[in-house]
Amino acid sequence: MSTDILITLDKVLLKIETLPWDYALYIPAVDTVWDERMMCMILDPEETEDPDDDPEIAKRNGLKYALSISDVQDVSENLNAQIKDVEQEFLIAAVKYYYDKGAFITLS
Repeated sequence: MSTDILITLDKVLLKIETLPWDYALYIPAVDTVWDERMMCMILDPEETEDPDDDPEIAKRNGLKYALSISDVQDVSENLNAQIKDVEQEFLIAAVKYYYDKGAFITLS
């Protein structure tokens, strides 16, 4: 998977375990709707001159930093430990929950 192209969130999550852990997920800076069709990019956050700034390609595509790939991988592992055969919509909800609250979702 190329990491410098716009891709839908569902395709990112299908390959999450194979993505570089030190890269980051970039999502739309405005009007973010967390669903499988959300356009995003996987980029190296270190590819900027200013460490507090997003990569140019992200900014050109209207994207902002969301989470590290390592964090998304941890969310996926946590959810898989709670339930078998995780559906995509649950994984998206768990990633959004982590993005919003900085904590793993707990399913009952």
